[in-house]
Amino acid sequence: MNKIILVLCLQTALTCCCYAQSKTTQEYDSVLEQRAYIIVDQMPEFDNSEAKLMEFITTNFHYPEEQEDFQGSIWLEFIVDENGVVRNAKISKKLQHQLTLVDKEGLRILSIMPKWKPGSLNGKNVPVKMHLPIHF
Repeated sequence: MNKIILVLCLQTALTCCCYAQSKTTQEYDSVLEQRAYIIVDQMPEFDNSEAKLMEFITTNFHYPEEQEDFQGSIWLEFIVDENGVVRNAKISKKLQHQLTLVDKEGLRILSIMPKWKPGSLNGKNVPVKMHLPIHF
């Protein structure tokens, strides 16, 4: 049942919410000690389709049995670097000691994610900060 709800929520979320955000074009990432773009000419893409991203997440996400029923969202934040590698994954607005089992599973999914098509600005591949909500 949780898998069906996850699929429906992901389908809705991915069609409108996998995005980079902010009013500026760059921000400094203190963990990577580099700037990551948030608005670029060509945003990073997962296997050229949001549907493939949704399929990857629903196939690989394993709802933790120990987790009580969780209703809500987790907001994954990460950088797709200039080579298409997902880096610096974290849950938005949460510290490590605040993470739930569902949060940790979301981070695990990012850690096993294959390369993306990198984002580009003025024809050059650049690191891009991304946000991806997963709704339950």
